[in-house]
Amino acid sequence: MSRKEEEYYKIAGEASRNASHPAVLAIKNAAKSSKRILDLGCGEGTRLGNLKTKGDKTGVDVSDFAIKKAKKKFSHVQFIKADIEKLPFKSNSFDLVYCMFVIEHTNNPEKVLRETVRVLEDGGTLILGAPNFGAPNRTSPNSKENKLLKLLKGFILLTPKNSLNWTKVTPAKGKYFIDADTQVEPYIGSLTAFLRNLGLRVVATSSLWKIDDFSLKQFPFRILGDLKIPPFVWWGPQIFVIAKK
Repeated sequence: MSRKEEEYYKIAGEASRNASHPAVLAIKNAAKSSKRILDLGCGEGTRLGNLKTKGDKTGVDVSDFAIKKAKKKFSHVQFIKADIEKLPFKSNSFDLVYCMFVIEHTNNPEKVLRETVRVLEDGGTLILGAPNFGAPNRTSPNSKENKLLKLLKGFILLTPKNSLNWTKVTPAKGKYFIDADTQVEPYIGSLTAFLRNLGLRVVATSSLWKIDDFSLKQFPFRILGDLKIPPFVWWGPQIFVIAKK
């Protein structure tokens, strides 16, 4: 275990205690009636371990350190070391699958989503949360893209349906900071289109303009976003999506 990894999971664990996030509230509500729940990228288990449900809970993470810590903290929950790009479960295994602020750290998010849909049973619920780094008015901390050029492209490029087309970035080296290990820049516009292309029914979606910190730079976009005018409605700070299989 590296010091960087330890710092990452410490920060992730603290963030997992945020009970007011719309996606977390949706997970808590869905868990009440779920029988088999899967947390993709569960980290050290805080969110899943504290989730109140009568259903079976399973968490997967690629980190040995995180899984060992999760098992020690929450012995009543099943934690498995696994790559979420290749899940060790049969198809149609879970009726609730969620992934919170993880997909931006993956190398192949399309593969992750295809695997997620595979293990989700018919009628099951998928809940996703992520930073909306791919929005034309935003960037990840690792981005080297020209911000003005990205903004201009956002007005003229169409959202693909059969691929995510998320920009890849190089994780930062050295001391860990929040989102230092971002590998792709998720965008809610292409995410919802891709999920529909996989056969899912998107039942709720938001880029969460209401939680954005006030800034003069984002203010005109926020006004248009609050008015639900496309494409600005999708340019908020984060991704929140609920979909049904």
